[in-house]
Amino acid sequence: MMQPEGGGLPPELAALLGGGGAGLPGGAPPEQPPEMDPIEHLRQAIQHAQAALVAEPDDMDSQSLAKVVQGLYSILANRQKEQEQLLGGGNLRGLARSYGNQAA
Repeated sequence: MMQPEGGGLPPELAALLGGGGAGLPGGAPPEQPPEMDPIEHLRQAIQHAQAALVAEPDDMDSQSLAKVVQGLYSILANRQKEQEQLLGGGNLRGLARSYGNQAA
């Protein structure tokens, strides 16, 4: 039994430990969604928090949700900067600007 790439338990062992999908139609456990990039998790969290913010009638809760959205945007920006630096893309914006300026 091999361990899956993303870590965690092999599906066979997870099914045994989780009761093997007992009580589900057909007895099969639900499909596991594919691993999601942490940045995609942040984007989805921002979307969900914004949706909750729009629907929230309480002003105090709206302010709290606005702070959450602001914090998530800050984390997302930091993660994106980190990825750019890891990929050597820190200079790509300057290069794109200079290239764009030459073309104009």
